[in-house]
Amino acid sequence: MFITEPPASEASERIYKSSSDSQGFVMNLTHAWAWRADVFEGFAELRSQLTTRSTLSKREQAVIVCATAAQLGDSYCCLA
Repeated sequence: MFITEPPASEASERIYKSSSDSQGFVMNLTHAWAWRADVFEGFAELRSQLTTRSTLSKREQAVIVCATAAQLGDSYCCLA
């Protein structure tokens, strides 16, 4: 990845562990978020609040995110 590792912190280690536990590896995106783990955790909490009562499945939510990213011209996000 072209982004260097952020300084080690309790928050960055927490999101690395969460990514590793849930997916079996740490995604490149997680390394980028580790620079601002506080913002990532706030975003994750907001996303959770917005989707908790949703009747959409995780797959349906992912399709909406991909379609939105594609429409906005974000090919990396759409393909990732």
